[in-house]
Amino acid sequence: MPKNMHTAFRTEYPAAAKELVNQVGIAPAGEADKMQEYRAVWDTGATLTVVTPKVQSDLGLASIDEMQIMGVNSRSIVPVVLIDVVLPNRVIVTGVRAAVAELGSEDMLLGMNIITLGDLCLSNKGGKTVMSFAYPPFDNPCDLLEKAEAVNARKKRQVVNWTKKNP
Repeated sequence: MPKNMHTAFRTEYPAAAKELVNQVGIAPAGEADKMQEYRAVWDTGATLTVVTPKVQSDLGLASIDEMQIMGVNSRSIVPVVLIDVVLPNRVIVTGVRAAVAELGSEDMLLGMNIITLGDLCLSNKGGKTVMSFAYPPFDNPCDLLEKAEAVNARKKRQVVNWTKKNP
């Protein structure tokens, strides 16, 4: 891909999303031919990516280390594996250190170690969530404060102009 090209994806959920979930590809690091698809949840509250013991078993992932992870009410020492991840925009993130832990209904948790590689945007118009992610990050970041101020200034001018025309 040329140096300045961006790639992105958008997921439109039918209602206000309680969690942000996508299908992603996971393979042992450097072994793209073993790629399998799994459900992944995007979690801005997680510093690291996590896969389940099922993913570790399915892909034959060897532990390369151990680490302590902290959940809401617990601490655990868990194995660490090395994986490649294919995001929905076909970006391949290689050599990702992922903790192995139970996650509930998802197979993977995408943490900030992946999220901060790009730009993540969320919208919730009409009770429906739209999530988009772009890689690499844009030079002009998504700035909702700037957008709100511009929209409010325009609306204020419209009210002032209407008042002058209709005293």
